[in-house]
Amino acid sequence: MTETATDNLMLAARDVRVEAGEKRRPRINILAYTGGIMRVPGWGDIVIDLAGLDVSGGVAILSDHDSTRRGVVGHGRAEIAGSKLLTVVGTISATGQAAREIVDAAANGFPWQASVGVEVHERRRVAAGQRVEVNGKVIEAPAGGFTLVTKGRLREVSVVGIGCDDGTAVSIAASRSKEKSMDAQVQDAEVQETDGLNAEAGEATRVANIASICGAKHPEIQARAIEEGWDETRCELEVLRASRPKAPAVLSYGPVVATGAVLEAALLSRMGQVSLRGRLGSERP
Repeated sequence: MTETATDNLMLAARDVRVEAGEKRRPRINILAYTGGIMRVPGWGDIVIDLAGLDVSGGVAILSDHDSTRRGVVGHGRAEIAGSKLLTVVGTISATGQAAREIVDAAANGFPWQASVGVEVHERRRVAAGQRVEVNGKVIEAPAGGFTLVTKGRLREVSVVGIGCDDGTAVSIAASRSKEKSMDAQVQDAEVQETDGLNAEAGEATRVANIASICGAKHPEIQARAIEEGWDETRCELEVLRASRPKAPAVLSYGPVVATGAVLEAALLSRMGQVSLRGRLGSERP
């Protein structure tokens, strides 16, 4: 049964990328959702059907869902890539304390995550064990089931310290110029062209794919792959190498020289006439 309602839903997101260039506003790239189950406080397990999510128009970028003036970080636009990924690319256009802290922390390497605010228009429950095909994948409901949001509208995306999704992969490219303040960067700003935005969306997809390949078992490989710009094929090879079983150690207590006496003792031992240790022991000085 489909329920029709209007609720505000805050969902943990996947990936945030912050980049501050020398002569442009700091850019922000968010991989907001990859189409799977997300656990949201107050809602439980949630899946958003991206086919029914309205992402038209611009989207506000906030800090911790604070829609007041002091919580505004910037603005951007959202896209749904291949019906599987929700990405947001935009600009940190505000100059308040929240925006400054986000840029400064990114420059220091802090791994920002994100959360999305969705106005829910229609939803339905999916019972435990039931399978639904959504966002290009088949999802089986865990114990307790989940809520499937079939229609909604993206209202805002927030930068947060910790999201709800443990499987997120976060890539942040901090400011390349620490000599300029954020104010100077904004004053010298120029808006990035559409081609550049598409490139950022492609980078977000690469990071998500690397996170999927590495999972929770290979965090070091994941970090290197993201930092060094590996493609998915190289990442898969590194994970394969790391997953190979290690050969057991071989212990040796000294060299055995294949003399005539050794060979003779081995043959006699094989025939059951003498122990190899006894035969060799009689020949040693």
